[in-house]
Amino acid sequence: MQYWIYHCGDWTNIQPPVEVDKIWTITKTDTALIITCNNVEVVNYLFEDSSDNRCVSSWGGDDVEQITFGSTKDTASDFYRGARDWTAVKLNVSIPWDMEGTPLRIKTDSTLGSGDKIKVKVYEKDGSFITGVGVKFSSPMQYSIGHCTSSSWKDLPVQPPVEVDKIWTITKTDTALIITCNAVEVLNFLFADSSEIDCASKLGGDVGQILFSSNMDTASDFYNGAPDCPAFSVEGSTQGSWTASPTGTTATIECAATHTLVGSATLFCQQDGSWSSDVPRCDKIGWNAFEPGVNIHWDMEETPLQIKTDSTLGSGEKIWVKVYDKDNSYIGSVGVEFSSSMQYKIGRCMTSYTDLPVQTPVEVETIWTITKTDTALIITCNNMEVLNYQFADSGESLCVSRWAGDVVEQIEFSSIWDTASDFYRAEPVECPAFSVEGSTQGSWTASPTGTTAIIECHTTTHILVGSATLFCQQDGSWSSDVPQCDEISKYSDI
Repeated sequence: MQYWIYHCGDWTNIQPPVEVDKIWTITKTDTALIITCNNVEVVNYLFEDSSDNRCVSSWGGDDVEQITFGSTKDTASDFYRGARDWTAVKLNVSIPWDMEGTPLRIKTDSTLGSGDKIKVKVYEKDGSFITGVGVKFSSPMQYSIGHCTSSSWKDLPVQPPVEVDKIWTITKTDTALIITCNAVEVLNFLFADSSEIDCASKLGGDVGQILFSSNMDTASDFYNGAPDCPAFSVEGSTQGSWTASPTGTTATIECAATHTLVGSATLFCQQDGSWSSDVPRCDKIGWNAFEPGVNIHWDMEETPLQIKTDSTLGSGEKIWVKVYDKDNSYIGSVGVEFSSSMQYKIGRCMTSYTDLPVQTPVEVETIWTITKTDTALIITCNNMEVLNYQFADSGESLCVSRWAGDVVEQIEFSSIWDTASDFYRAEPVECPAFSVEGSTQGSWTASPTGTTAIIECHTTTHILVGSATLFCQQDGSWSSDVPQCDEISKYSDI
């Protein structure tokens, strides 16, 4: 693919994401033009870098006030919108609008009982009329949907908030029309529930254009199509909850010291009003009871899975974890069998159980850690690596195509095959930072599992009280309490 900027240069190659459906965002500053495609920046063009002396004089500054789509050259653009800006309503003007993909937001300041109306006509992409949607500022407030509510106005099932300044969001799916007012849902109309025979057939298709009625709409002031990303909460996080957020917002999730993050710590509000990934969890540092047959959100590439068992060698019991992608499509499974020699199996990569390359420690109580990278699956048992399986080494054709990359988003402990797993958790990442006044080092940063911290006091002025060596354990805690370096002067002569 290529781009071109008039007065600045020739066609130049770019590589946007591979998806067919694309949303392009063109942003202009005083000094540059930036183009993103599906939230990936593909062009950041500085006008001063152009060899054409017309570039800076034509493009520099804050002077773009109008746009047109080329009538003879634009063959790709289907719909457009401003990223967040409100557009003044112009009556009786057709506006390209994919209502199924982009809910319509309307701003009003009409008062209850004024009789003002919102009246939006909707059309197919070819201009064929579908219906009209109306909201009347009567008392109580009412709505109408052409072909679905006959010719009469009906009371909204939920009356909207009392504020004069209102933002209405009209969302259409294949089966329903939903209206919210200042984030309160006031109508969820299922087409199948209408007594009008044309309702489902007329409104079940796709909307391609909208028009604010010139003879009926007296309330609509501004409109846009940039929906907020929904509010969410994360129990165990430091912030607790996040409000609905506009496009472009970044939400950062930090767990409390007693919890560990499972999922992405950063969410980005995309142009379609969805967050860039699933909302993460803050799990308590500690073990969760085994949950067979339950899908659990788990980004395995980011968060290794730990499983605690007390199964014995030769018992025949199994650990069996199924893994899925973000669309809940099955990727494969990971199995460990407590046979006379411990064995493993990776679904889609192997057809039968095989001895682990390194046999596990002899302890009955074992903690297994399953770590997945883009290219391999690694299993440790009580901190000993027993398997490092490279997907590329498999003779099975589906191994690489299903397992490779950052793909695992959900896990499930098999309700049929898993007879060994007792508890599970996210692998603790770090033991907490600490400081010891009077020590030679002073302070220690947060440290990963397996780290040893050695504390030494200033020998001429301080004496150690407690353990001189701390080991960062698998549960994210130090092996003993942090010691002290007490002043020698505190102790009287014996």
